[in-house]
Amino acid sequence: MMKRLPALLVLGALILTLRPPAEAQPAPLEINIMLSMTGPAAFLGNAEFAAFQAAEKTVNQHGGVKGRPIKIVISDDASSPQVALQLANSFIAKGVPVFLGSPFASACGSFLAIVAQKGPVNFCLSPPVTAPPGSYVFTAGASAADLTAALIRYFREKGMTRFAILSTTDATGHAFEAGYLNVLGRPENKKLQIVGNEHFNPTDLSTSAQIARLKAADPQVLLTGTVGTPMGTILRGIQDVGLDIPIVAVNGNMLYQEMAQFASIMPKELDFPSYRAMIEGDVRPGPIQDAQRVFFRALKGANLKPDAASVTGWDPLMIVLSAYAHLGPDPTAQQIHEYIENLHGFAGVNGLYDFRDGGQRGIGAQAIVVDRWDPAAKTFIVLSKPGGTPK
Repeated sequence: MMKRLPALLVLGALILTLRPPAEAQPAPLEINIMLSMTGPAAFLGNAEFAAFQAAEKTVNQHGGVKGRPIKIVISDDASSPQVALQLANSFIAKGVPVFLGSPFASACGSFLAIVAQKGPVNFCLSPPVTAPPGSYVFTAGASAADLTAALIRYFREKGMTRFAILSTTDATGHAFEAGYLNVLGRPENKKLQIVGNEHFNPTDLSTSAQIARLKAADPQVLLTGTVGTPMGTILRGIQDVGLDIPIVAVNGNMLYQEMAQFASIMPKELDFPSYRAMIEGDVRPGPIQDAQRVFFRALKGANLKPDAASVTGWDPLMIVLSAYAHLGPDPTAQQIHEYIENLHGFAGVNGLYDFRDGGQRGIGAQAIVVDRWDPAAKTFIVLSKPGGTPK
């Protein structure tokens, strides 16, 4: 079966193929999503839940999937790899063909091996996670290396050459550190230097010692690799030590609630490798803009702003719904896997997806722009073109 979709087969395209709800609605199509509703990653899980609720409402207002309403079913992994593994095993026992989540890298890592070969299909919502080529696991968003490639290109073309790295010792920190080291070691970056590389435990209360050592190395940019509370620990250390250079945070921190929480310790310049759907009005007319129009309208209807949670989770949900729209009401995990593996030309809010390269993501560095937090306007602003070239 040819899996190439017309340009408008995004949520808007799904809507165009969906029937108005009948008087007697069929049983809802349940979409299982594992989120970190409690625990250290709850700030991200709860934000993603709100975005998924907005998506559910929008899809159902337009007839569901071929007349069948959808129902988002949330399972809380409590930000725990052990709980996540238990939930994944419960999905297997129930014969669930596909589930989304977790947004927590360690949680996805706990069950990756048991679902990779035979399913169910999993769309992990943590971009740092790398899924084996051809496996039943897919990952939302661009890879850490692709995010970093766009980011480093931006600073390189701005004339920056001296970089420092500060990351956590958990799976998320290791993934982003590896991405920084990989990209900075590429031939095009041979003139760039890593002048310092420090680590800290996510539960540490201070990073002042690490930041003091990095400051002594005279970097021009500090690259960080963590999300949530540990990022606040970094920002407090930066303030305490008086480090006054551009600070890079991973895009999992691009939450308005988090920006408000860190307002008193915000550095002069906080930049992010970001996705194209974070800011409305930055995409030219075409299928991607069409997808974004539906996305932004749904969020506004729920009094939400685009953030790391909604931007990361939206396209994976729409891809799963498109699988059901094409395969029928009761597809197997194998059928959904085959559908996504061959999917190309799918216009999402962050770009055109093509899963045929084996990367299990569908998008790469061209889906990435560099953004900056503007404390005065209390919003994010776009600094680069797709791929990282400065505007």
